[in-house]
Amino acid sequence: MEAIAEGNDPPAQSVSLFECQLESGHVRVLVYNVQTVTPITTSLEALAPQHNVTVTFVSETIQPPDTTFQDWMFGEYNNLENALNAYALGQ
Repeated sequence: MEAIAEGNDPPAQSVSLFECQLESGHVRVLVYNVQTVTPITTSLEALAPQHNVTVTFVSETIQPPDTTFQDWMFGEYNNLENALNAYALGQ
């Protein structure tokens, strides 16, 4: 997370570990920040559904820009709740 946030690629060991975690069957949801898209994050986002990991998308800024902060945060929360429920419901 730190490397991506600073605009750098994470170490190969970290990427490999993350891939193993997604493949393990122990991860239920991948929270994907749409504002930090790189080839590495895109490949991890593509890998998740292959291992029954639900992907939910979040942003660091209010989306859409004309919504209130409360509505934006409530939407982010609802997306995460739906992702967790999708796993619980086997979807």
